[in-house]
Amino acid sequence: MASNALKAGRFFRPSPQQLISAIRGLPGISHMQLCAELDPLYGGCCDDHSFKLAAPTDEPFIEKFADDLARMVESIWIEKGMPESIDPVITKAYADTIYKAVQEGFGNTLSSIAYDTPDYEMLLSLQRDVYQFSAAKNYQQLKALTEALVGEDGQLRSKREFRQAAFEINDTHIGRYLDVEREHAIGSAQMASNWVNIQANKDVLPILEFDAILDGRTTYNCRSLNGVRKPVGDQFWLYNYPPLHWRCRSLVRQYAASRGITPDQDIVYPDTPEMFKTNCAAQGVIFPPKHPYYIGLPDSVRKDGLNLIENE
Repeated sequence: MASNALKAGRFFRPSPQQLISAIRGLPGISHMQLCAELDPLYGGCCDDHSFKLAAPTDEPFIEKFADDLARMVESIWIEKGMPESIDPVITKAYADTIYKAVQEGFGNTLSSIAYDTPDYEMLLSLQRDVYQFSAAKNYQQLKALTEALVGEDGQLRSKREFRQAAFEINDTHIGRYLDVEREHAIGSAQMASNWVNIQANKDVLPILEFDAILDGRTTYNCRSLNGVRKPVGDQFWLYNYPPLHWRCRSLVRQYAASRGITPDQDIVYPDTPEMFKTNCAAQGVIFPPKHPYYIGLPDSVRKDGLNLIENE
């Protein structure tokens, strides 16, 4: 995962210019670009929503894993470069936090579901997605921390300057983003569980109706689709099955054929964020495949995330 220029060995120290060039050449999305994409999306439609939040940890994440975060930051400073792989402790902590929310939204755990059933297969797929997402999150965090070795002036930062920049990066990934991702996991898992039930009952109840919660906090996207009815297998649901944005509260309801369907010409299609023009439940994932964490992500990172499940 690290650049050769960053891992030159004990007998050769790259020049500051070589280090800077190598850091800027790391695969992935820059921290500045990541924040520019996620900040407006993660802001959502409101400060509150109907999904029950996952139970908070006994102490804030950033305090509970302070020593591990400090170790991660110190390693990057000492090595002056990107670690060879994701940090297993922090990645596992992300995955545990998010997967706990998934189980809450899904309403079950793998141990409580009969093996080789649709519910079991769905939750297993969601678990795998959470670990890959957590690995991608940690990779982009490590990349941002490595980028922080260089200041805005293009020169290597002092240790004090680097630590301050690192604190702000970790605060963004944990203090600002993790809670939103955890909340999203509850709603997305709820809709995944609903999708399993929809498939099981589609012969008797072949119609789905988009059901937005209408109040002062409803987004235009969800309001415009409220009441739209289409068959379970209609392509409409490949692009308009909730969630349609972060902190989305919309649901779908399933009815008999007597309800009828909404003509295409009567539908006011919203400008849904590109990331959410998908059906996460149908793909067996919690997070949209086009999430910015996946931009430029080395294939090995996903594998490293999945290995953390196997090593449990």
